[in-house]
Amino acid sequence: MKKLLGILVLGLLWCNNAFTETSNFEWINNQTEFKTSADLCFKDDKDRFKKLLKSNITDRKYIFGDGTLYNHFEHAMCGPPKAIVYSEPKRFVFIRSCQAQYCIYKGLAYIDTKDKYVIGVVRHFYTEPFDLDKTRKKSEDFLIFSKTHKKFENLPEFFFKSVDWWIKGAADYDPINPQVVRFIGADDKIIYVTSKY
Repeated sequence: MKKLLGILVLGLLWCNNAFTETSNFEWINNQTEFKTSADLCFKDDKDRFKKLLKSNITDRKYIFGDGTLYNHFEHAMCGPPKAIVYSEPKRFVFIRSCQAQYCIYKGLAYIDTKDKYVIGVVRHFYTEPFDLDKTRKKSEDFLIFSKTHKKFENLPEFFFKSVDWWIKGAADYDPINPQVVRFIGADDKIIYVTSKY
């Protein structure tokens, strides 16, 4: 009897988490209370934006340093306030920010509220070589990641248009010009995609 009760409780918790993930996509698309990335991170007592990211970003270790990819992405998304942008018709949400007190480390969240997925981009500078064959000087890099797309080539065209929009928007005050582009897909492997970007 105790086993059956335990299974029932775990099942209810799992269903509740699945509902939360889905409802957070609907919430981010329909919410009007929060206007900026900082509002989403610090003014929502239910942490729905952070939960949405956490459930849609891999828990793999970051490409260098400590912490997970999600931890680093959250730092990039929860800095100085930037306006939340919605597509027309309203389906896609674009949220960008940078790390507090280190604003060259930037993040962009591309959220598809219909197909329910998140694609993240991090612009970073401090790089370590992954192996001796790829040793190079410090440079500006992009890390693009998606828990739902297996290959870089599968990313939607509208995502790349949103990245271009992000780059153009920063051109006057902090130009973005990645030298190396890496991709982490559904298999959690890091691949170099500079030539495809």
